[in-house]
Amino acid sequence: MDWSCERYVHTGAMMPEDGIEQIRSHDAILLGSCRVGQCTGPRLTMGLLIPIRRAFAQYVNLRPIAVMEGVPSPLAARRTPAPQRAGLIW
Repeated sequence: MDWSCERYVHTGAMMPEDGIEQIRSHDAILLGSCRVGQCTGPRLTMGLLIPIRRAFAQYVNLRPIAVMEGVPSPLAARRTPAPQRAGLIW
């Protein structure tokens, strides 16, 4: 999908009008870098991220984390009995 600031430069929109319907049937939404040049901040947020979050009631940007054996990590000192499950609170 060409949903990005590059699309915005050419069409004036971050995603197509039916964009939400295009992704509604998917199990996950994975976004890579959407930023190009001068298109930052409000255009990116209000043109792509906020519409997606509102349409799918995504109020938390929760990213999975894990502590892996032998890999230095700021969470290494917070190991729990199950090291692969560590809670990260911002």
